[in-house]
Amino acid sequence: MNKTHFTQHEAGFLSQLGLFGYEHLEPAILASLVSGDPLLLIGKAGTGKTFLLNRLSQALGLSHRHYNASLLSFDDLLGFPIPDSDGHSIRYLSSPSSIWKAESVLIDEVNRCKPEVQNKFFSLLHERCIQGIPLTELRYRWAAMNPIQSTEDPDDQYDGCEPLDPALADRFAFLLPVPDWSDFSESTQNKILGSDALECVSGESLPSFIQRAALKFEHAKAITQMQDYFQRVSGLLHREGFRLSPRRMKMLQRNALALHVVLCELQNEPQTETLQTALFLALKYGFPQRAYRADFTEQTLEAAHSTAWRLAQISDPAERWYAEFLLTDLPEDKASRILDLTVSKDQRSLALMRWLGKETNELHRALFCFALFPAFQFQSVLTEDAMQDVLRYAMPVMHVEGDLEWKELPSNRNGANPAWAPCLKVISDIEGKDPERAARAKQLFLHGLVNIKQAFNPEQAELHLQACYLRAADFVNAQR
Repeated sequence: MNKTHFTQHEAGFLSQLGLFGYEHLEPAILASLVSGDPLLLIGKAGTGKTFLLNRLSQALGLSHRHYNASLLSFDDLLGFPIPDSDGHSIRYLSSPSSIWKAESVLIDEVNRCKPEVQNKFFSLLHERCIQGIPLTELRYRWAAMNPIQSTEDPDDQYDGCEPLDPALADRFAFLLPVPDWSDFSESTQNKILGSDALECVSGESLPSFIQRAALKFEHAKAITQMQDYFQRVSGLLHREGFRLSPRRMKMLQRNALALHVVLCELQNEPQTETLQTALFLALKYGFPQRAYRADFTEQTLEAAHSTAWRLAQISDPAERWYAEFLLTDLPEDKASRILDLTVSKDQRSLALMRWLGKETNELHRALFCFALFPAFQFQSVLTEDAMQDVLRYAMPVMHVEGDLEWKELPSNRNGANPAWAPCLKVISDIEGKDPERAARAKQLFLHGLVNIKQAFNPEQAELHLQACYLRAADFVNAQR
């Protein structure tokens, strides 16, 4: 997926407003206007975040409020409180800056906000309420922030700027990274330097497009592939250490629906490629960790999308099982799938032999066969050819004979393999609680140190081994 994967509208609604360089973000921005769900822009200082959102409110003819969160007192939103005549309730004296009549709201510098004020934005963003009072005229809730600080780039250091609270980040449907000057092409830079006023470009107006697309969005229904896709992509990202809440999963599907409507309207016809692009953009620009974690990469999202999309395209259950087994990374997940007796023995065996032949992680291959060997023997789960492959990798672990004194390492005075120390710690930690589990771990570690040249993490390897062993034990017990 790249910035030009989809067809742009001929006029380009944002360029009509003098907003240049946002072509790759335009479908997501339009989708947020169509759905009316909260939008967060993340970018360095001076990248035009505030300008973009203020210009959108102007183009849509909205009654707009722009607040700087770093200077904001919550009374600025509410107005001056006055007790009602009955003495039992409070009303607020409205002012030009209060939020009550606003149709769009921009909370600028949202990650410079005081925590006690930031917490009060939750109901505003998620429920269009403030102090429990509905904001009946509020259509759009927007915010802007600087990116998470980088320790490498001195220009990225923003005093008082912190990662956004994860709970608050989870209230934003769209989280868009705004490009910097160096990200623009020369022609785009020239347009920015030469634009002081709104461009007069013929074509459909932005309000007309939003109104037309919003009507279709109201009647749009989730496609089965969308639900399947997001179930799979959430599992893939969870394995990478990224949690997606139930609220986020519903938001992502809603984002995808809005994006699909927008892309179909821009291209004037629905296409399979349009759905794929809508799903990818919904994931890419709906990922809340973008606002508070610096340890994710676009490649992580692209890999999860590619796998989830491929699986969602497969309708035949047998073909889907085969693809899922081969694409699954965790040994314990493979164990659950290979012990699924609703799949034919021949198919299970073929998939296993193919994986064993291509797997590059030798320890995963060894621990998988070692842990599952008792289950594979039970009721002939696999064909004879597949069992021979399993034996090839399981037997060296079962009959390992290793010397812990590695004399070929002259730099180590006592000759002990330095990798044995963390292995011994893992064994010691579990030996008192479960001696059999410790014995299995010792067999695997000895095999890994003696016969496998690849380095491995003993703690993670033992957890995978135990998970596979439990899958096998549950299977055997269920079959008795």
